[in-house]
Amino acid sequence: MHNPYNNYVNPFFLFNLLNKEGKKFFVGYYADDIDDILEKSRNSIMELKQMVANSQEIYSTVLEEVEELLGGK
Repeated sequence: MHNPYNNYVNPFFLFNLLNKEGKKFFVGYYADDIDDILEKSRNSIMELKQMVANSQEIYSTVLEEVEELLGGK
């Protein structure tokens, strides 16, 4: 059970091989797991957007201060 290929032998990695009925069953059976994955992804995206917004705010503040200092010579 401890070989590196075990991580790839699950329905998430075999999804593209399933037919339409298999995919429907998969989505229904793993609905909670799929929802958890989507929620984690959504939260990660929100955190990254907040990080970008914070970085942009810091950049703008520093840029304004530098321009003010350089312009004041």
